Amino acid sequence: METDRFGSNSLRALASMLLILDTSFLIRISTRPLHSESLTISFGGYDRVTVVEVISELERIAKRTDRRGKDARLALAYAKDLRIVGDDENRNKRGFPPADERILQYAKGKKDVAIASLDRSLLQEARKNGIRIISLSRERLVGSPVL
Repeated sequence: METDRFGSNSLRALASMLLILDTSFLIRISTRPLHSESLTISFGGYDRVTVVEVISELERIAKRTDRRGKDARLALAYAKDLRIVGDDENRNKRGFPPADERILQYAKGKKDVAIASLDRSLLQEARKNGIRIISLSRERLVGSPVL
């Protein structure tokens, strides 16, 4: 599946989709918002969610005292406006799947879903599984074409 820049038709078609945000994407958009009206337009219509494992990952990073910790705290503040899906009771137990794996599990089998990430391996796995993707390239949103 080839990745293309979003056109206005793609944004309209994707506007009612479930958008699953991963850790890298949450940190990026919360620390350096895009200067693009299309981001506001496209995110406005999405049902934005993340998985509980992403929140756990951000909470671990947020304990750091460096810039990465600060960025994670900003991402957690941004995530308060998201719907969080997953099993919160078991999120700190051993053997609980990593965030990327849980994101893929949650997205599989859903019709109108896209994964937003900067993580190449997650994006490649999503493509292999026929899941739409959203990422950034040169400060612009890019994504897989509407299926």
